[in-house]
Amino acid sequence: MIGAMGGMSAPVPGNEAARLAALRGLDILDTGPEEAFERLVELALAMFGVPAALVSLVDARRQWFKAVRGLAVTETPREVSFCAHAILDAGVCLVPDARQDVRFAGNPLVVDGPRIQFYAGAPLRTADGHVVGTLCLIDFKPRPEFGAVQSGLLTRLAAVAADELELRAQKRELKRLAEVARAAQREADEAAALKAAFAETMSHEIRTPLTGIIGMSEMLDSSGLRPDQAHYAATLKAASAHLLEIVNDVLDYSKLEAGALETEAQPCDLTNIVEEAVAVMAASAEEAGLALGAVFEAGVPRLVALDAVRLRQVLLNLIGNGVKFTNFGGVSVRVRRVGEVSAGRAEIGFEVRDTGIGIPEADQPRLFQRFTQLSARNARKAGGTGLGLAICHQLVRLLGGEIVVSSAPGKGSVFSFSLPVPLQPGAEAVCAAPLPLRGRRVLVAEPNGVAGALLAAQAMALGADALAVDDSSLVGASLGAARARGQPYDALLIAGEFAAQLELDGGLELGGQPFGPGLRVVRTRARGGAHKSEALRLPAGEAALLGALGAPREVRPPEKVSPSASLMPATGRLRILLAEDNEINQVVARAMLGSLGHELAVVQNGVEAISAVATGQYDLVLMDMMMPDIDGLTATRAIRKLRGREAGIYIIAVTANADARHRAQCLQAGMNDFLTKPLTRRALDEALARYAEARRVPGRAAPLAAVALPEGW
Repeated sequence: MIGAMGGMSAPVPGNEAARLAALRGLDILDTGPEEAFERLVELALAMFGVPAALVSLVDARRQWFKAVRGLAVTETPREVSFCAHAILDAGVCLVPDARQDVRFAGNPLVVDGPRIQFYAGAPLRTADGHVVGTLCLIDFKPRPEFGAVQSGLLTRLAAVAADELELRAQKRELKRLAEVARAAQREADEAAALKAAFAETMSHEIRTPLTGIIGMSEMLDSSGLRPDQAHYAATLKAASAHLLEIVNDVLDYSKLEAGALETEAQPCDLTNIVEEAVAVMAASAEEAGLALGAVFEAGVPRLVALDAVRLRQVLLNLIGNGVKFTNFGGVSVRVRRVGEVSAGRAEIGFEVRDTGIGIPEADQPRLFQRFTQLSARNARKAGGTGLGLAICHQLVRLLGGEIVVSSAPGKGSVFSFSLPVPLQPGAEAVCAAPLPLRGRRVLVAEPNGVAGALLAAQAMALGADALAVDDSSLVGASLGAARARGQPYDALLIAGEFAAQLELDGGLELGGQPFGPGLRVVRTRARGGAHKSEALRLPAGEAALLGALGAPREVRPPEKVSPSASLMPATGRLRILLAEDNEINQVVARAMLGSLGHELAVVQNGVEAISAVATGQYDLVLMDMMMPDIDGLTATRAIRKLRGREAGIYIIAVTANADARHRAQCLQAGMNDFLTKPLTRRALDEALARYAEARRVPGRAAPLAAVALPEGW
């Protein structure tokens, strides 16, 4: 540092406090060299032909050089600083000959080393107008020729240096904000991990005892009880099923909030997914006296790749809500193609429409919020958590769509969404195939107008010309009028009660009037009887409708497994090992498998399971995932490393953690199948049937990832 001259003081700008605050805000003092500023001083040397150039910043006591060329110093005291004067000027501070300038003639930097004689400094002005330093030129000889042109160039160069200061500050702030964001993301990830762990633990801890409750109620229900006891058992079973529905909603939403719920796209048939959802809700709709059905518009690709479990969950929830809040009429599901097929992909639209109570427009924005039930009276009637639509909203987003509602009080509701899906090979060819009912004319006679409209819409989507009537007196008139026009109906779909009223017999006569042998008569809602006509149970799937109308076509039915009643002759008495630490679940499994004629041995943990399998005494293993000492995944990996045929034993995962991630873990560990708690007799039957098929045809066992989970998971 060059020594200060005694008694000398540096001038101070009027806004010094604010200026110093702006300088400190740049956070640049005493930082290391930076390429941008180094290039600027080198450019100044080249442009002006001076031996020294500096980027100088002036603080309360010194001038500090961020970049310097031609001087062997890094700072000087402010009281001897040329720049202390330069920061006072609006333009360039020009000193052509310091020896002749009263401000600097006695300055030690002039009379002693380094003997500065020329100085030109342009201010470095921040965006808010504070001058924090200069870009300055120094020479050791006078430069009287430095004029306005050179001053203008120096001003522009100083503006570039000031911009670099601002850019540097912005980069530093962005870096700080990025670090804050990273820290916040780490905290969010940790919170999400904690939520996911909590949801997983609660899933296991709640669903495990529910296995005992539901399993025991099933066993009681099938144990030959007195009528009053059977009523108690049925009530227990219904209450536990309702509790399971609530638990599933809460746990699903917890997983969605924690980001722990995943989707898994698999090849599937939309026909199966939609018709299975309708079939599940059919009993509830029939009990409420409601029509229910699904219509696939022409041209909808059926063979797609998506998460069938999650789509089915959304449809079940929407259909279930429609049934709950509809007093008359019905609920329909309509599937359509949105736009054209392109590059092996299509947009598929889904619509669930009901004729229920409707929703006021003011309440609709709250529909998809969690824990929302818009009417206390209806909430008491329907029950539930108020999470169903919130879960649907989140699941549809996970699948790539957005769900919307259109509704008005007393006019029902329409919930709709569309999903972008890739198509399986051959899907477009199936869409382009001729419609199987093209040229057919169908009359539908149903007392429930919604049921009639649904059947007519289904027939029209398959190519037919269809009409629906809801009054038995219109049946004969419609048939007669069509025949008189020379366009007779080919088929009559008629409700059983209408057929009884009109004494319809075999489709040949109606009220004593012949309508020709060509009329195919199909009774709907038929429960058997001695009549000669066909029977079509509602809600009718496409395959059933086509078969009833005499136009069968190749269909792709849902992959169902035979019940264990047909399994028993093929397998005989199985020796099954259950690895399960919960005593109630052990009792339930023992009762269910015992009733099927199988022999069950129980171990408490993974260590015991490995030892038991190694004895070679068992045909298959039911393996719980979460057990003390060694869990089910670790035990399965160890079993697969055993010597001999024991290493290939068939292992079925039994767990309360029922999502795609856990299924993938089981697959990676070497398991063959996957069951979720609460364990039901039907699910167990189906798993044993899959085992029988795998044993009958070695290597035929379906990959675990393709095994469908129970409804709602």
